[in-house]
Amino acid sequence: MRIESIHIYGFGKWIDQHFSLEQDGPIEIAGDNESGKSTLRQFILYILFGLKSKQIERFTPKQGSTVGGRLTVSGLANQTVTIERVQGKHKNQAIIYGESGTQMDEEWLKSALQGIDRKEFQSIYTFDAHDLKQIQDLDNQSLHEVLLAVGMTGSDRIYYAEKNLEKTLADLFKPYGKKPEINQLFQELADLKKKLTEAKEKESQYQQQLTEIEELDEQLIQLQQAKSNTIQRQEQAEKRLTHYALIEDYYFTTAQLKRQDATITFPVEGLKRLNEWKDSLLPLKSEEQVLRNNLNEVEQQISQLALMPDQKFKTVERGLKIQYEMNQIEADIQQIGKRIKEIENEMISKLENMQINLTIEQLRETELPFYLEEAWADLANQREKLSLEKQYVENDKSSTGRIKQELLKEKEQLQKALLSQDKIKQYQEEIAQANRAEQQEQYRKWQQTFQQQLKVSNLVILIGFLLAVGLFLVTDLLWVVVTLILAVGQNVAIRLYGKAVKQWLQPDLKEVVVLSQAEIKERERIIEQQTELQQSLSEMDKDVQKYQNEQLKQAERFSFLTERIEQIEQKISDQKQQYPFLTNVELTYWPRLYQQVITQKEKLLEIQRLETEISDLHEQLKEKQRAIDILEIDTDDLESNMEKEQTKRTKHQQLQTRRAEWQSQLDTVLEKQKPYQEEINLLLHKAEVDTEEAFIEKGERKEELDRLQQKHTQLYDSLAVLFSEEEIKRIAEGDFDEEKTLQVLLEECKQVINETTEQIKEKQALLSDKKATIAMLEANEDTSILKHQLAIKQEELQEIAKQWAVYHVALSNLTEAKSTYSQKYMPQVFEQASEYFSKLTLGRYQHIYIEDNETVIVEDRGGFVFEVIELSQATKDQLYIALRFALSHVMANRLALPFLIDDGFVHFDANRKEKVLEMIEELSNDHQVLYFTANATTKASITL
Repeated sequence: MRIESIHIYGFGKWIDQHFSLEQDGPIEIAGDNESGKSTLRQFILYILFGLKSKQIERFTPKQGSTVGGRLTVSGLANQTVTIERVQGKHKNQAIIYGESGTQMDEEWLKSALQGIDRKEFQSIYTFDAHDLKQIQDLDNQSLHEVLLAVGMTGSDRIYYAEKNLEKTLADLFKPYGKKPEINQLFQELADLKKKLTEAKEKESQYQQQLTEIEELDEQLIQLQQAKSNTIQRQEQAEKRLTHYALIEDYYFTTAQLKRQDATITFPVEGLKRLNEWKDSLLPLKSEEQVLRNNLNEVEQQISQLALMPDQKFKTVERGLKIQYEMNQIEADIQQIGKRIKEIENEMISKLENMQINLTIEQLRETELPFYLEEAWADLANQREKLSLEKQYVENDKSSTGRIKQELLKEKEQLQKALLSQDKIKQYQEEIAQANRAEQQEQYRKWQQTFQQQLKVSNLVILIGFLLAVGLFLVTDLLWVVVTLILAVGQNVAIRLYGKAVKQWLQPDLKEVVVLSQAEIKERERIIEQQTELQQSLSEMDKDVQKYQNEQLKQAERFSFLTERIEQIEQKISDQKQQYPFLTNVELTYWPRLYQQVITQKEKLLEIQRLETEISDLHEQLKEKQRAIDILEIDTDDLESNMEKEQTKRTKHQQLQTRRAEWQSQLDTVLEKQKPYQEEINLLLHKAEVDTEEAFIEKGERKEELDRLQQKHTQLYDSLAVLFSEEEIKRIAEGDFDEEKTLQVLLEECKQVINETTEQIKEKQALLSDKKATIAMLEANEDTSILKHQLAIKQEELQEIAKQWAVYHVALSNLTEAKSTYSQKYMPQVFEQASEYFSKLTLGRYQHIYIEDNETVIVEDRGGFVFEVIELSQATKDQLYIALRFALSHVMANRLALPFLIDDGFVHFDANRKEKVLEMIEELSNDHQVLYFTANATTKASITL
């Protein structure tokens, strides 16, 4: 898989950014601190695996942009795909777009990544300086667990599964425990057997108690029914008493309505409609009178105007127009002439300011082709570029010679510091003899530890026998046999383990040399220093040869540049001969001078165009004069007379327009009055009257009738919510109790309800006592339930015992699987890691081993073995990186995902950093490598 490009909509400091990663080899992304390198790495992880809502908050841009973006990747499927993830869109799930327009979901992405999640990806394919600091705090056993967790797919789950199995087994059974589930079941079985022997008494009074309970139930039903009937009477009385005013008002309103005449003929809202029509008609009458007065006044003004005949008016208008046109042409001729003079003065001034001895006439004769500006600019650029490059070559020659002399001096100093090979060999033999003494001490410590483990194993055998005896009493023989086999088997395994380790660890009894730890460290330091000196001398020889070759190349380049500069100077001389005005102008300004000269040439064309335009205007002036002679009109005061006539005609037109508008308004007003008058007449007709006074009197009687009917309806609706139709009819006829009668009835109902409530409480208390007695009798007689519970507990014990055995077998299989993985894959990882570690340590450490599938050890080139805790901090960093790179190399056969490194080598010296960069180059053959660094090299692909 390769990331071809990155497009960020918004993530941390990045907003609408695009990065292309299509180049081969490792991709170095350089930038200062806080430039966004780590944010870019986190963005890649976010697109591939997502983030929780709380985690994504710290990457929300301050400017409020949408969080999300796209990765275009190849190698993940048989086509290049684009993975897009946007916060708050598609439920924060990724959407994958194929080349053919197909669209896939996040399940497809998980399948394409072969189940690797964010945690596994970070464990294998990415690390930074913080990860290196964590590995320095691990001991041998913890380091082994980390490698196993990284190497096995889902092994973090395997690790937790192993711990959970051990905890589950302890939760199910302990030989002397009380809280484990099997131990609790043993206790519960004993308690049930005891209860079963005591559960066969008290059955003689059961039937009598049931009969008494039935009689009490019947009495309670009768009392509750009587109480319910009394409550209904009470509620009815309260309701009538509460709404007594409403009942009385309804009765009186019904009586008044019966006395009214219900056959009055009158239109709906007649009085209101009559007043509205009359109010609307009054302003229309006033408007009619005003419009008639205005029409009379306009007619009088029109008759007083005296206008010129239309034919004469058109002739005068035509002559005046021609006269205006002639004046405009004369003004244009004067303006163009002035413009020509201004252009000529500007050209003379501009040519004098340029100081190139060029007149307007010479400019007319000079030809300036379009390609000339580009040719001059090219000459200037070539001469500047060649001169600058020549200066750079001179500087490089001087720098190369100085570096070469410094290397020769440094080489001479290093040669003086070298020791003889015999002295180095002597130091190595003394260190090997001292290590044998340390091995004897380690063997003695292991013997003490093994004796303690053997004692614990013997105690486990004793516990197993006791557990087998307990199981023999409550279950079948199979579980007894399984328990004994497991107890004895672990003891045998411990003894075999001790025998094998003794043969491997027991040192020989050869005579050893005793050295102090400081002496050993001093000899190791000297050996390492001499090795580094040899390597440094070899590198210096290569550097000296490299700088000698560089000096030859620089001399050849200097000669070539000198020849090219002479050719450019000859071309410049040819141009000066062809264009004499360039003689006193620097070559750098020639392109700018071309633009200024060509601008003056364009002004000559502008002058020629303006002179042609003046000639055309003189011809037009002659034609206009001939046209005005043909009209035969007096041109004196022509404009003044025309203005007076135009004023009259304008006023006449305004009066005509005003007269038409007022006539139209008058017609409209008359038309508007007709509907109102028709509506008034229609109202009188419907009311069957002839005058408006009779209409108003009849309308007032109709309103009183409507008021009573509306009130009667409102009162009826209010009563309908409270009473039935029959009760409302009786109220209308006056058949209802008075207020004092209702109050007396209400007090009687309350007294009866209280007495009945007391009787119900007494019966309920007696019934509760009877039922409690029955419940006690039934509980004491439930022998069958106790037998059933006992059987259930026995079956539950058998099921949990089977479950305990299953967990025990699963734990054994899991341990065996880890061992199988280590034997199959770990050698490949450590073989490749040894090669990487040797390069990083400049050959000091040759091999990495995992001892007894538990302890990681390293071997130096002298054959001495060291544990991880004995290494320096920098060497631990190098060990971790070597293991990480080796693991990625082995995992490449499964899935080659991009490798992300965020400034993981900031604490390395120059030589070791160079080696690790070579390893990254090699790793990029199988993986795409993105190397984020604050210390940019010359190979930096992207600079932030």
